[in-house]
Amino acid sequence: MNARMRFDGGQAGWRETPRPGCTIDQRDWLTRGGSLTAHLARLGRVSVRVTRESVDCPWFDEHAAVAASPRAPMWVREVILSVDGTPYVAAHSIAPLAASKGVWQAMRRLRTRP
Repeated sequence: MNARMRFDGGQAGWRETPRPGCTIDQRDWLTRGGSLTAHLARLGRVSVRVTRESVDCPWFDEHAAVAASPRAPMWVREVILSVDGTPYVAAHSIAPLAASKGVWQAMRRLRTRP
């Protein structure tokens, strides 16, 4: 199955651009493309602390991003990414439950690997 998802960040109420008060360095990090983990690895040793992995309902503004109903169960993963022991990023990821057992099944096996 090749599913395509379309997401309009403006409709979700998320910020498409960083706040005006961001420094140039903060703006660069917040808008940089590619793998966040790879970018962090350039700064030092990256470690992952899983704070939550479970089946749950999406936040009120997330379901449209994955073309799901508002109360559809999702696989939710929340982690803290640290560099050399210093926390840098709190990340929240979701995948439709069916996809978490299919095309996104690797997300369920990540454990503490970056």
